[in-house]
Amino acid sequence: MPMPKDRGRKRIPRKTPGGKQAFLIEKGKRGIAACAACKNQLQGTTTKRNVAKSMRTPSRLFGGNMCAKCTEKVISIAALVESNELRTADVDLKYREKVKQLVGEK
Repeated sequence: MPMPKDRGRKRIPRKTPGGKQAFLIEKGKRGIAACAACKNQLQGTTTKRNVAKSMRTPSRLFGGNMCAKCTEKVISIAALVESNELRTADVDLKYREKVKQLVGEK
């Protein structure tokens, strides 16, 4: 009997190396990657499974997590925080966690 999370998925009959009949449960489709801040679709990412990690996400800061515009905003805000022109508490909530990560705060 399949687990409750797998009930709606396709079952594929396969023979095991021991000669017994078993059912593989098909994996679901991956969702389209979205920016953590603005929720727009990320460019340069793929939903395919058998692709190298370097081909799945951009190899830059916050690649595969944030879009280029939001990453640029976070970097500029982090520079202001480091130069004490802006406090971390004054940063917008959607950027605050990433700014803290860049600055090195907890």
